Amino acid sequence: MRLDIAIIGSPKEPEVAKLTANLAQRGYPPLIIDTAAFPQQHHLTFADGSWWYQKINLADVKVFFLRNLHCSELMEKLEGSEHPQNIAITALREKDSMLGSLLRWAAEQGKPILNPLETLLCHYYKIDTLERLRQAGVPVPPMIATNDADIVRAFARNHKHIVCKPLAGGGIAIGLSANGILEEFYALLKIAPVMLQARIYGHDIRAYILNNQVIAATSTWSAQLDFRVGAQHFEPTALTQAEAIGIIHAAQRMALRFAGIDFKRTVDGQYFVLDVNPAPMFAGFEQITGLEITGPIAEYLVAMRSPPSIRPASL
Repeated sequence: MRLDIAIIGSPKEPEVAKLTANLAQRGYPPLIIDTAAFPQQHHLTFADGSWWYQKINLADVKVFFLRNLHCSELMEKLEGSEHPQNIAITALREKDSMLGSLLRWAAEQGKPILNPLETLLCHYYKIDTLERLRQAGVPVPPMIATNDADIVRAFARNHKHIVCKPLAGGGIAIGLSANGILEEFYALLKIAPVMLQARIYGHDIRAYILNNQVIAATSTWSAQLDFRVGAQHFEPTALTQAEAIGIIHAAQRMALRFAGIDFKRTVDGQYFVLDVNPAPMFAGFEQITGLEITGPIAEYLVAMRSPPSIRPASL
């Protein structure tokens, strides 16, 4: 059985399961490098210049889809065990280093990766990402990041309604007002810095970009500041030309062939990009809206198997 395509992630993830099934239907069942089961159950080896996963030579893989390295889960498992914390941290670093080296090897070999390892950092280094977008002319909300209480107070006075977000992504955004910030919040600045944005009111839009094209977009109007909290009601939406051009430009600026772009659409027709996701979830969006995201990804991966000289011009 040929294994031209490898998916890096867990087969238990809905995105991995759907993409695996779609590729199999096309005649290209993928190899799943189960990063959730590594290193506890599955084996990954580098020896004599070659990489092997479960005794499969990864030199035969022509294209990789990077879904999830599952490094944080390892930390959680070890923290709940008898292992000391320093062992857990070391194990996390070693796993991250080995998987990162695998992906760097694949890139060095000229194997296409959707998306390359370094692009994952755009979700982690959120300040850098938003500033790059701003400098590229992509509309983003006014923003600061600081641990200086005086600067926080001044920003709150200027914008009245603000949003506090995690600098490294992954957490829930919370709303604040100029008169509602407690002294306890300022005290926490001595523990960690914060990122604050001016709050933008409007519809939440999630759009999916693949190979410089918008392949799907959904809209929701939520009573919650963070639409991931509480009831979720999504429906397909069409983008304006300005929105489509802007978010494609955002993905290009972050070197992303595949991306989930979150932005706000205001009642007066403006848009503001809030986040750029280099490995976005999409299975749930497909189920709720009926939009097709898995199929275009699978089609793209199959096309990328071919040498650059004979790929379609659009790739």
